[in-house]
Amino acid sequence: EKMRILKLNPLGLVGVTAVPLEWSVSRGDYSFDYTGKHNYVVHVKALRRGDTIEIAKPCFKLAYLENAADRFRVDEGFRFLDDLKRLKELWEELEKRLAAGHWSLSQVYALQQELRRFDQDDAPSLWEQHARASLVNILDLGAADELLEKLLGAAGEGLLDLCLRWHLQVGKIKPGRN
Repeated sequence: EKMRILKLNPLGLVGVTAVPLEWSVSRGDYSFDYTGKHNYVVHVKALRRGDTIEIAKPCFKLAYLENAADRFRVDEGFRFLDDLKRLKELWEELEKRLAAGHWSLSQVYALQQELRRFDQDDAPSLWEQHARASLVNILDLGAADELLEKLLGAAGEGLLDLCLRWHLQVGKIKPGRN
């Protein structure tokens, strides 16, 4: 007896296909083959008909490995996998504005430093006022600009800082110059 469960693509990522999870009662070890290539992974000890399987959202962490031991460091800074799509979209928007000459790299670096001046957890309302004012003043965004709200939300979640650090400092990308 075999039971087939579909692996969904909850993020709607382009190029990702749904892969069937196959569970074979006859195997007796309650393992799952995520790839269809007989690469079984065991996650449960006893699974009965009617039991529910919860698939947790996967996480990632962008890390610059200065030495081989760094890959074993487990600390904070994990993000959900759907943030990769948001990081990509955020970078494309920033890169487009930089390449078009709307902003300079100096402005973006100044914004990054300004947003790091206050700890968001200490005074969230003060931080939001400061972040909004910094976005308006440094990047010359209008108070009703849709991009202002998008960048403010990304900054509040730490996504803007991660995006800038990853692309500008780690990747050494210089939009308009590369």
